[in-house]
Amino acid sequence: MTGMSMFAMSDLSVWAFFAAAVAGAGFGAGFLGGLFGGGGGMIVIPVLYHVFGALGVEQAVRMHLVVGTSLAAVVPLSILGARTHWRQGNVELSLLKPLMPAALVGSLAAGLIGHWLDAHVLAWVFAAVAAFTAWNMVMRAKPQPGAPTHANPVVLGTPALGLVGAGIGCVSTLVGIGGATLTVPVLHLLGTKMRSAIGTSSTLGMAIALPGALSFALAGAHAEHLPPGSFGYVNLIAAAMLFCCGSVGVSTGAKLTKKVDETVLRRLFALLLGASALRMLLATA
Repeated sequence: MTGMSMFAMSDLSVWAFFAAAVAGAGFGAGFLGGLFGGGGGMIVIPVLYHVFGALGVEQAVRMHLVVGTSLAAVVPLSILGARTHWRQGNVELSLLKPLMPAALVGSLAAGLIGHWLDAHVLAWVFAAVAAFTAWNMVMRAKPQPGAPTHANPVVLGTPALGLVGAGIGCVSTLVGIGGATLTVPVLHLLGTKMRSAIGTSSTLGMAIALPGALSFALAGAHAEHLPPGSFGYVNLIAAAMLFCCGSVGVSTGAKLTKKVDETVLRRLFALLLGASALRMLLATA
């Protein structure tokens, strides 16, 4: 842990703001993780960026700390969401088998190179990914009658799906999201039902977030000016709060998935992404 003295005399109201904001973001992330299979990072990342800024974390290390902390919180939330979706039969094993090991490799690679990227680059990549996927979800036409209802890995081929998984793992880790932001629209584009895309992405999120969080923690082992409770670029206090509050919302969101119309799910997902992209662009302007 570094930078303890720097933050020891921070105003109590700032820490109260920190606790309230992180708790709220955790609940929202859990609910969205259950509803969409992920996407909570789109709330968590902008919130953490501002609360760490309020604590005086320097901009040079802030985005790295935000990404690492977000990934650490995604791991247990992904487990909770995946468990519920498995029980509901929303997970496509034929897609998960080739995607998961490739996403793991992509996540490890991103964790190793993320430390060397400028914080503004990470923030703009986050915003670009969110904006693109939002546009894709809104503009894509509804599946036509007779179109395939689920993606078949034999059609693409296992190597092609492996490349897709590696790309999802790499980009998701670099911007601190669990993978649903990319996995859901990609799988849906391939013909997978929205609920199956959500369930599969919730399980894939674990393979992306865990190695990514570990990589960011190790990469920041010697970083300075980090707030109390930080292990490298992972703030354990914030991650624990995100998980505790997120676990309250995740089961509710997963159950609601079955009750919401698929078109509504797609539009809500796109709205979430678009709002998060705009918020991050404004924050880094």
